[in-house]
Amino acid sequence: MIDVLVLGDANVDLVLRGDVVPRFNQAEQILDAATLVLGGSAGITAHALARLGRATRIGALTGRDVFGDQVVDLLAAAGVDTTTVVRDPGRTTGLTVVLSQGQERAILTFLGAISAYSIDQATAQLKLINQVPSGGGDPSYISLDRTSHFVLVANYEGGNIGVWALKPDGSLGERTAFVQHTGSTSDGIDSGGADCAA
Repeated sequence: MIDVLVLGDANVDLVLRGDVVPRFNQAEQILDAATLVLGGSAGITAHALARLGRATRIGALTGRDVFGDQVVDLLAAAGVDTTTVVRDPGRTTGLTVVLSQGQERAILTFLGAISAYSIDQATAQLKLINQVPSGGGDPSYISLDRTSHFVLVANYEGGNIGVWALKPDGSLGERTAFVQHTGSTSDGIDSGGADCAA
């Protein structure tokens, strides 16, 4: 019996520490540390819930590639049920590279996507309907409006919010609104965009 079903993004984060300011023209730099960790709000949430002892399943989309393998392996190792992770050979798994130097950080993200799913009533399995680009990295909040005609998405990385029309068949339609926030994060670090999170 599953206690929690988490739907959303699951990707990997490559965190680089030390002298991370890029020097172009093929100038090699030696780093203090490099770590490949689980990323994506849904992936991190599912992982944490499973580690807290909750029976957790995740519905997410990854590519059928080495980063997708890493995502599934990290989730499964924490006890997350990954049977509803869609592994699409035509997609590339999302990746965020975090350049961390002291309290400063820069974030480079291969943009995420939001997906629409249906649930097979006979098997309770998720089926991917369609997906659209989220307009930013790490979609961290997805919600329906009060009429259930629009989907609101807040992207943690990139600091923006988008709205998509929801079609009668449950698929995601055209983006109808997009707001890019500017400013600093709550800890005063200028990220080039305010962090959006629920």
